[in-house]
Amino acid sequence: MLATKAKLHKEDIEFDTDGDGATSQVPTSTGGTRTGSKLNAGHIPLTTQVRQLIESGTDVEAALLYLLGKVGDPDGAATLTAAGIIRLATQDETLAGSSGSIAVSPSSLNAVVEQTVAAMVQTVSDALSSHTSNTNNPHSVTAEHVTAEQLGVAVASEILHVQEQQASGTDGHAGDTPTADDWNQRELNATVINGISGAELNNNQITLPSGTYWIEARAPAVRATNHQIRAYDVDNSATLLVGSSEYNAAGASYAQTSARLRGRIVLGGSTTIRIDHYIGYAPAAAAGFGIAVSSGAGEVYTDVFIQKLA
Repeated sequence: MLATKAKLHKEDIEFDTDGDGATSQVPTSTGGTRTGSKLNAGHIPLTTQVRQLIESGTDVEAALLYLLGKVGDPDGAATLTAAGIIRLATQDETLAGSSGSIAVSPSSLNAVVEQTVAAMVQTVSDALSSHTSNTNNPHSVTAEHVTAEQLGVAVASEILHVQEQQASGTDGHAGDTPTADDWNQRELNATVINGISGAELNNNQITLPSGTYWIEARAPAVRATNHQIRAYDVDNSATLLVGSSEYNAAGASYAQTSARLRGRIVLGGSTTIRIDHYIGYAPAAAAGFGIAVSSGAGEVYTDVFIQKLA
């Protein structure tokens, strides 16, 4: 027959709250007492949680069952499949990201994220700053103008950003007249950011290595009537993406609108891409590729943003 044993209550046990390692009289299974060390974190993990359970009125048996349920193997560390003792990672350990047996606290993770984003922002900022001395880039974009909030998710991405840039007062394509009822290759003469290894801009065309990409582009047209842009694969003579259908009047009011495209493409190998613009009408007295603002800040016409997804 099983012997009846009394439950252990908070009056029967003392906690080593000050860490002095003192001893106390603890009860035995036969009803007597013996000298033993006060309960501390060296004896049972999560002692503070057990003490809180006892002091709130819960008996020691329930507290220990709760503890064992949390710990599993009292002598072992936690694993992916078994409960156990686990340690919080330091900020350096979180940044290293090499351990699979310690936990990351929210504060440590936040600090690492901030540090990582700051480094990415600086890298992109340096790329932007390198173009400020280029006479083909009249936009004075410098590192102090760039923040993580402004860049958003782009700071953690492989991106390519290219444009047609002209000096203030210069129309698109330097005032050239487009060919009517045909696809006209848009000019691209400035690399704003290039974070894609193997990508380059050359002779108004973009070369991309194999991969999956998200592309967004826009290009203006003046008095074009119907107009539309496309992303065109030069190597394989194929249309990759077709943009929105746009219209503006061919009258002397010089109406200007922008055609846009965006979408995902998959490239099996290195591919050369250009942006073509179908323009229905070619005005004889005005540049059809965009009218200058002449604000002194420089002109931007065709604008292409590419993000590598995989």
